[in-house]
Amino acid sequence: MAVINTLMTCHKLFKRYRYSFRSDELWSEIKLVVDSLFNVYFATATQVYSCLQNAQTEDEVIRHISSFIPLLKVFISLNGQDIPQQFDDTLKEWMTLLNYLLNYLSPLLHDDFKLFLLKSKVMKCLTLYAQKYDEDFEPYVKDFCTSVWDLLARASGFSQYDRFVSSCLEYFRVVTFKPQIAELIHGNLNIMFTNLILPNMIISLDEEDLAETAPMEFVKMFLEDANEDTRRCACGQLMKVLIKQFPDDINRLVLEQQNTVIQGFRSNPNNNWKQMDALVLMLSGVFPTLYTPRNGASSVATSQAHILELYNNLVCPQLANQNFPILITSCLKFIYVYRNQFLKEMLLDIMGKVIGFLDSNNVLLASYAAATLERLLMIKNDKDLIFTKDFLSSCLNQLLQNIAMALQKHPKNTYIMNAFFRVIWISQDLFSSFAVPACDIFINYIKQVLSEPQSSEPHFNWLLFECIALAMKWSGPGISDIQKKIEPYMALIIQKSNADLLPYAFQIQAFFIRLLINLSQTNQNLISSILPIDNWESGSRYYLPTLVIFLENLLATNASSMAPQISALCNIAHKLFNLGLDGQAFSLLTTLIETYAFENLHPYMHPIYLIIFTKLHNSKSQNIRLSPRFHKGSILFVSSVILKYGWKVLSDSMNSVQPGIFFMLVKGQILQNLRSIETIVERRAVILAMSVLMQNIEVTNELWINIVISVSKILDSTTNILSGTVYSNGLVDLPEENTIQMTRDSFQKVYSTEMPLTDKYASLPNEKMFFINTICSQQYPTGSFWSFAGQHLDQQVPTILNRYAQLFNQQIR
Repeated sequence: MAVINTLMTCHKLFKRYRYSFRSDELWSEIKLVVDSLFNVYFATATQVYSCLQNAQTEDEVIRHISSFIPLLKVFISLNGQDIPQQFDDTLKEWMTLLNYLLNYLSPLLHDDFKLFLLKSKVMKCLTLYAQKYDEDFEPYVKDFCTSVWDLLARASGFSQYDRFVSSCLEYFRVVTFKPQIAELIHGNLNIMFTNLILPNMIISLDEEDLAETAPMEFVKMFLEDANEDTRRCACGQLMKVLIKQFPDDINRLVLEQQNTVIQGFRSNPNNNWKQMDALVLMLSGVFPTLYTPRNGASSVATSQAHILELYNNLVCPQLANQNFPILITSCLKFIYVYRNQFLKEMLLDIMGKVIGFLDSNNVLLASYAAATLERLLMIKNDKDLIFTKDFLSSCLNQLLQNIAMALQKHPKNTYIMNAFFRVIWISQDLFSSFAVPACDIFINYIKQVLSEPQSSEPHFNWLLFECIALAMKWSGPGISDIQKKIEPYMALIIQKSNADLLPYAFQIQAFFIRLLINLSQTNQNLISSILPIDNWESGSRYYLPTLVIFLENLLATNASSMAPQISALCNIAHKLFNLGLDGQAFSLLTTLIETYAFENLHPYMHPIYLIIFTKLHNSKSQNIRLSPRFHKGSILFVSSVILKYGWKVLSDSMNSVQPGIFFMLVKGQILQNLRSIETIVERRAVILAMSVLMQNIEVTNELWINIVISVSKILDSTTNILSGTVYSNGLVDLPEENTIQMTRDSFQKVYSTEMPLTDKYASLPNEKMFFINTICSQQYPTGSFWSFAGQHLDQQVPTILNRYAQLFNQQIR
């Protein structure tokens, strides 16, 4: 056990070598480790090898196999970047050892699970060398191919060997491109295809059980491709390589097998449905050359006509037969993958067939159908969605009924709820007559979570509240009725402080304020409980950003009633800075600036300035990194004040803390981080504000030149990062799960409650022209801009300035 524990400790320490970026420091560390440990490590491997050869009992065999597993993990880690010299010098011994382990069998073992786990590790070692160290591995590659082939013939078809089989198939995928192996494989393609690939594509008994007992896991594995370690996935990856290397041969074999499988299935469906399922699933993965679950196969290694032929001959006939649910899921996967390849007139018929499965009592079929429907609705031509709300109008009633029934049969199903969201999202105002009845679906789930908090499903929660927000947004005159239905449950969530739903409840209440303007009794009660500073503590940090959204909506719609609370609101902004919620603090401050006269805010700004400048000071003196939200928030706050009240008002206010600190802030913080502004609307405001500042300070001020340089470098920026993808019809999609956007938001955000960014300075001129005009209109001590400023500019700035001057018919002298 001491050997195993030591090797496992080494594995945990060295595993990062596999994926770390190459650097001199990393390589020096690996060299130090290998120089220090190799002799002991190699001696241990040799000793365990010898003991395994001489083992006399099952316990001894298992102990030595168990030692080799972490030993090979360390082997992979130490060879992950490059072959250390010591491994290169002993490569023949290592290959002999790996070959022995790969072919090792023992009559003493009653259960060979751990042995094949070891063989999987051997295959990972071989695949690493075949992939990264071609010349070193070349003398051994052919012999290993023969051994792997023989072992695969014995292990294929048994689910307990899945990991080993998939690692063997991965090995073949890597070596197929090697000239000496390509010829070998090409000569045995028929055998490989019929005896190796197709048998391993057939669903195993364990996978059938998974479809029955954990259908959502099955969907994730085979629809969302979360199955990298399975033999079915490995077969698909190998087929992609084979069709690239031998396209004519593989297409011929596929056609032959297709005819054989169809004939067998027609003659005896009950005995041959698994072969049909294997073929359809294999074809779903073999042709895409550019594929993501979100976008489908946008590029394929065959013709569109071939895909349509496969659908008509192989897939479509199976959709009429519900006797084999797993086979239907593979057919739906085919549609899901190749959706972009179908003609629009075909898509209408396909969509009708898919919608029919929403009503299924089988959760697997309903989930696959919902996921496929949701992606079909998102097919686009360039940036235009093919299926618009006008298309949905004739079938919207029936479609919503099907989804409602599906949710009733399969509650808390994220795939069905996602389809529900997509239908509302596309139908927009056509959904208004269904919005109020839909609330009953939402309320049923909320009631369930409130009574049984352990039944809460986070992803379903998010989609549910996105649907509620869309129903509110497109309800039209029904919004008051929705408020009567939904608001009591939002109040109950807040009253019970349900941690999973609380952030969503505050955002829904904020959205009611935005849509209705008038304050309900629930929201009036909320105001009195939110404003006390004691309620803004670190333990509430996970939902405080949503309280800021609530307050900002209040200020936007009920400014006069909130005016007596300016002091409390400024205290909240200060508290947010203390809690590290800098983005929310600046956002609330900017909203206050845009809502009330600056003289009303000025008495409360001193402590806020102090904490802002303290953070900036600490970031430099203590090397504490400020968040991107701090940089963006400070820039937008300063820009808002300048454009509304002028730079002098802000300068005098800030300089009360320390003389000259305003210019220090602009030079050291604002100008250094202009690239953190990521939307066109916000960038316009910043360029206008900086141009106004330039007009009101002397050109001889060092800051003036710095503004010219910094602003010039964002003039060409076209970045427009919104919450999700924007389509030409104005719809903004949700961000993808686990993306930078969702990580950036750092709280449970309801994106459908967001209002689009609007230009608050529409009366001001084009910001780029305004900036160029500002430069052209100044008086310079030397007589011209270029003679005055040229020596301070890098090569990039003059090119940019001249290009924009020409664009606006100006000349910078």
